[in-house]
Amino acid sequence: MPINEGILERSGTTSVDEQNLTTAVSYDTIYAVRVHENMAARHSPGRSAKYLESGLPEVADDVQALIAAQIRRALRWKPRFLIAGTGRRL
Repeated sequence: MPINEGILERSGTTSVDEQNLTTAVSYDTIYAVRVHENMAARHSPGRSAKYLESGLPEVADDVQALIAAQIRRALRWKPRFLIAGTGRRL
């Protein structure tokens, strides 16, 4: 990720949609898209455009393992009772 003052890096956040089983990484600055998409921009050593996409192949196996572990955990857990009026399960 390009860095000058660290504002873009600090604006990063993740979100999870448990209903649709999706997650997202996003950055909240007015220039985040420009920095990410501009392949002609000059960056400091070790930094580049497409920083969100380029890092994924390096950690793909780890991400897949984490997802698989969460799925296995969810499939093992079976709620037994629904507490009336609360939506909670025991």
